[in-house]
Amino acid sequence: MRKYSIEEKTSILLSFLTRGCSKKNFIKEHPEYKSSTLRRWIRGVSNSGNSVYSVIDLITNTQTPLNLFKLPIKNIAVCATMSSGKSTLVNALLGNDVLPARNEATTAKITSIYDRDGLNTIAGFCMNNNKLVDSSKKVTKTEIDSWNNNESVNHIYLQGDIDNISNEGKIIAVHDTPGTNNSGDKRHHDLTIEFLSKNKIDALIYVANCEQLSTTDEKTLLTEIKDICFKDKDIPFIFVLNKIDSLDLSKENFIKIYAEYENYLKNLGFNSPRIFPVSAKAARLFKMALKGKSENYTAKERADFYNEFNAFTEDYDFSMGNAVSYKSNLDRIIKIGRSEYTKEDLLNALNRTGLRTLEEYVENFFNV
Repeated sequence: MRKYSIEEKTSILLSFLTRGCSKKNFIKEHPEYKSSTLRRWIRGVSNSGNSVYSVIDLITNTQTPLNLFKLPIKNIAVCATMSSGKSTLVNALLGNDVLPARNEATTAKITSIYDRDGLNTIAGFCMNNNKLVDSSKKVTKTEIDSWNNNESVNHIYLQGDIDNISNEGKIIAVHDTPGTNNSGDKRHHDLTIEFLSKNKIDALIYVANCEQLSTTDEKTLLTEIKDICFKDKDIPFIFVLNKIDSLDLSKENFIKIYAEYENYLKNLGFNSPRIFPVSAKAARLFKMALKGKSENYTAKERADFYNEFNAFTEDYDFSMGNAVSYKSNLDRIIKIGRSEYTKEDLLNALNRTGLRTLEEYVENFFNV
């Protein structure tokens, strides 16, 4: 019996992943796999998300517990116009500073992140159609940047533990799409629309930039997604009002801003829109501190942390009344530069960013 290399096994699994057909039909189309040991991999794969798990297993030389293979994949696409803080939000949700986030169109690919509880690192691979381009047992931000800048890569797959989202009854997969209004590169728009139109999407998170609400670009994107990509589909939208802390709320009325955006969405045809005010920037900084990664702050990020902590301790609260119960060791001291903070203080500040409210909503949404 022929032995297959890891590269060959990975290629076959990726082929199954991109075909979107049943296991029976895939084996029928490829009789050369029927009698091989590869059949047990193909037989054990129930959908595309489990294909990703299988590829990660090959890359990391590990074995995913069988119970995870039986869980349904719930796909959440994250979309926005350029520079809305979308990748920062995904980093904050992941609790790991992996995706590039700059004030320009940074996401040149689809990046799919599959949740797996208990992982301390992120493994992943990138591909061009059904061919493996590169892989890593422990993905770094440098590698992600490299994959993003590689013209031969069209999709990046990652596996990590998404904070406060469990594998209880499901596997959450978050798909970060390109910002669509990059005038210099129409591929960003086309890739996003193609992905949303051709893939199974269970929910969509739309990230709105509070500094530029209700723009023509935003209206065009939301209308296109609703009326073209999701036509005749009942796909729930989750709206995130990001960068809400960038507004001077001593001069601008938050309730008014929220109500006006809600009415704007209703006029676009979104009935009873679910809207979450969030500061992804502050949430990311607070999570880094809680995970002992504050040494990775730049000088500006350290200054931003001090400002954001004071703001979300004294002024801002976007938790929408959400009360979060915390685990033990709340009196643990965390040092940021020369200053000291308790774990409880940082958790309270994180909750007031609104991110924990969003996380709880996503966690509970698929458990109903």
